[in-house]
Amino acid sequence: NWGRPCLWISFPFPPPFYATRWFMAVAAVSLVIITIVVVKQVQRIPYQARIREMERQFAIEKERSRISKDMHDEVGASLTRISILSELAKKQREPEKAQQLIDQISEISGGVVDEMSEIIWAMNPRNDTLDSFTSYIRQHASSYLESAEIEGFFNFPREIESLHMSSELRRNLFLTVKEAFHNIVKHSGAGKVHMSLYADNGRLGITIEDDGVGFNIGQVNSWGNGLSNMHKRIEELGGIFSIDSVVGRGTLIEFSVKLPQKDNSH
Repeated sequence: NWGRPCLWISFPFPPPFYATRWFMAVAAVSLVIITIVVVKQVQRIPYQARIREMERQFAIEKERSRISKDMHDEVGASLTRISILSELAKKQREPEKAQQLIDQISEISGGVVDEMSEIIWAMNPRNDTLDSFTSYIRQHASSYLESAEIEGFFNFPREIESLHMSSELRRNLFLTVKEAFHNIVKHSGAGKVHMSLYADNGRLGITIEDDGVGFNIGQVNSWGNGLSNMHKRIEELGGIFSIDSVVGRGTLIEFSVKLPQKDNSH
């Protein structure tokens, strides 16, 4: 007769790791943390979109304010002069003096057209690229020198990247270039002007050199209004500005600014 079965030896087997208390605790904590992170990310999306929209609106308002100031300071002043000269011309009985007034009106009117063209160019977002900027300033400088019967030489790269430029950046750079050529035509007596541009190592650099009469920088009161404005514009852009001039040997203007980083996210 067989007796009742008896247990002599027992072998305990531990539960699988996913059934242990410590794993369940870690999993629960991890689930809570993941849930919190996901909720915060979801909440952050509309918040970030709202910030970007506020920044865009601020940039638009700033640009509108600048355009309004330009219209008032530049175009408004010119139109006022035209109005005054027109009244004087109507009252003028001497043909020669009347013709002089008409010539002034014609000259100022041409300036207003150029100013409006520049403002429209600055407003157009399609022009917010480096290649568009370089093309525009070369065309402007070339036509400006040609009208003053000064020979211009341009050393520009054959290919320019289509990097984004803010309207503020290109506007201030353009006004600096414009002021430089205005001074050359008005004061230098130059016959030749060399302009070079480079875009390398994250910087945009421009040099403008003339063979005019030059001047003593130390005798220019606070760099003169034009030179002071040029220096201030480049400094506000975080750039570097320098000018070197010797009496009888012409003037060299150099300035450079940091270019925006290329967006590789797309």
